[in-house]
Amino acid sequence: MTPPGAPQCIYRRLPFQTGELTMSKKKATEKIDEDWEEMDSDGDGLSNAEEINVFGTDPFNPDTDGDGVPDGKEAYEGKDPKDPTK
Repeated sequence: MTPPGAPQCIYRRLPFQTGELTMSKKKATEKIDEDWEEMDSDGDGLSNAEEINVFGTDPFNPDTDGDGVPDGKEAYEGKDPKDPTK
């Protein structure tokens, strides 16, 4: 909607006036979240989502239990990556 007296050629609808910016920001945030979940931040072979949602390990520490074996290797071998004794 053009304000009264504003020339049509100068005034144009801006995203924040319609709520489009909020929607775009939400979509961008969702994309960032999806990308982060797919990433392997610590390089141990498990995605960040697997570390948090499946194994309960630290996505920023490649060896959560400190036993010298990467979390991904332990998970692949059926061991508990949070237990240094297994």
